[in-house]
Amino acid sequence: MDRNEFQTAKVSYPIEGNHKYSICCVPDHGPRFGVGLDLVCHDNGNWASNSYTYSKIDIPPMFTVNDYEVYRVNRSEYYY
Repeated sequence: MDRNEFQTAKVSYPIEGNHKYSICCVPDHGPRFGVGLDLVCHDNGNWASNSYTYSKIDIPPMFTVNDYEVYRVNRSEYYY
């Protein structure tokens, strides 16, 4: 994927009923997406991918991210 070419981006949306578990941030690990840790950043900068809350988008189970950007976060309630 080319980060400057948005048409190559892979996008996934929460599975019906799981939207309230979409994202959280853990101080020791950084951002986490999904109730089952669908997408989680480990201490070493490596990411892990599972499909519990979000639909599958065919990314590897472990990978390294060079950069990520959050466009907007709407806060309504906290779930842990």
